Amino acid sequence: MNKVDIFGREIPLRTHYCQFFEEDPQPVNEPTVSLYVRSKFCNAQCKFCIWAEDAQYFNEKKYREVLEGIVSKIKIKKISFTGGEPTMNFKKFKRMVQIAKEITPNTRMSVNTDGLRLKKLFEDDVIENFYSVALSRHHFDDKINDEIFNFKCPTSDEIRQIQENFPNKSILHFSCNLIKGYMDNKDKIYQFLEWASDVNVRSVGFVSLMPVNDYSKENFVDFKIKDLINERFNITKEWQYKNMCKCNNYVYIPESLNNIVKVYQKNTFKPFDIQENLTFDGEHLKVGFGDDIIY
Repeated sequence: MNKVDIFGREIPLRTHYCQFFEEDPQPVNEPTVSLYVRSKFCNAQCKFCIWAEDAQYFNEKKYREVLEGIVSKIKIKKISFTGGEPTMNFKKFKRMVQIAKEITPNTRMSVNTDGLRLKKLFEDDVIENFYSVALSRHHFDDKINDEIFNFKCPTSDEIRQIQENFPNKSILHFSCNLIKGYMDNKDKIYQFLEWASDVNVRSVGFVSLMPVNDYSKENFVDFKIKDLINERFNITKEWQYKNMCKCNNYVYIPESLNNIVKVYQKNTFKPFDIQENLTFDGEHLKVGFGDDIIY
């Protein structure tokens, strides 16, 4: 099955897994879709972001209809709650998660957050629904990180305390944007990984800015992370999906020899050409990350 009809629209499906090294891409065992549930409003003011408009409206009735319509046709592999900042209205966020759990209980769920309510998130029962919490963290220095976000982010001590108190140490990971002038060279990459190990976070992603606005294009870092490979930084996987995005996986052994860190690097070359994902922005179901409305 290469396509599926959702709300009267034929949606292309991912038919093959990402290509591994130089091997031919392998066909998927079962066609699925991934859904991104996006809250538009955000407390941060990141210059590289275009998804932070002042729009708190979220149509819960239509959200339920969208989920029911999709699962009636095909399995949802993963739901990612993202933004803007999805935890701005925490009660609404919890309802969104609960509705998804009711309609598609076997779907894996993740959340991307800037840390606005990170402590609350890890203290609330809602955390039990997530296999992954991606904390956007774009510098190891607390003050410089706050400068990038233009708000007071969780400090290193606060992150360390969360990790000390929460039993599942692998659920929280960092998503770090590579930005010219901030995270753009080998020394800073090593410093970030040493810092991540120190605050007891075991997974870090380094993500190149998607070319969505002038700032992102002007401050894009095409960082050759392979140049970092040495006796403490070892590559484990290299993935590519068509000519749209590419990922590399690594393992980093810190100088302290404590808390080995899993590392991935991602570069999405053509974000608006990826049509195998769906996005619900609180009002419309769309193809991929563009403005192509399905319902």
